[in-house]
Amino acid sequence: MSADFEARLNHPQITPRSFNTDQLAFNARMDRELIHPPPDTSPKQSYTRDITIEEIEAMKRHIKAHGIDTAIGVDGFSYKDCVAIPNEKLLAFFFYRLIALECCMLKMLTLIIDRRIREGAEALGVVPVTQNGFQDNLRTNDNVFVLQCLIDKAESLGKPLYVAYLDLKNAFPGTDRSTLWVQLAAMGISGPMIE
Repeated sequence: MSADFEARLNHPQITPRSFNTDQLAFNARMDRELIHPPPDTSPKQSYTRDITIEEIEAMKRHIKAHGIDTAIGVDGFSYKDCVAIPNEKLLAFFFYRLIALECCMLKMLTLIIDRRIREGAEALGVVPVTQNGFQDNLRTNDNVFVLQCLIDKAESLGKPLYVAYLDLKNAFPGTDRSTLWVQLAAMGISGPMIE
């Protein structure tokens, strides 16, 4: 299992021919030029400010509303166990930002980080309204509805509709980290929590 995750979480050993190697080299140089940790330029300091008790309470409410009875992580903790931990103790724990593979504690911390990224990205205006990911109240089935509307409109106008489907399975290993950090920093999404 660890070999599978290692392959998924690291850049491919051989750069695919479809990659622009000049751009990759440029992005690697730009990444080295970034200040580490990069400054947090989000209006609310979303990527720098400390996690709060209010965020932990909101995270617990979210977990209780969306599935407290999910599978137990490799750490042996369930969401019920984690939610039972006093907020102050969770706050102290989250300051360490420990990461373990798919454990409930990691998922709880990741939920807070996810909300911070959304908050900062929304405040910076970098997520277009046409994007479903990172948008509240939008789901993948919304895309099916949009596609059906486009099909209906094309049929009513008697015009062809061209559709492309991209399967991004295992896209993460193909993501060049330097390019990712440079692009995020260019959008203002940077700071210790991101790095």
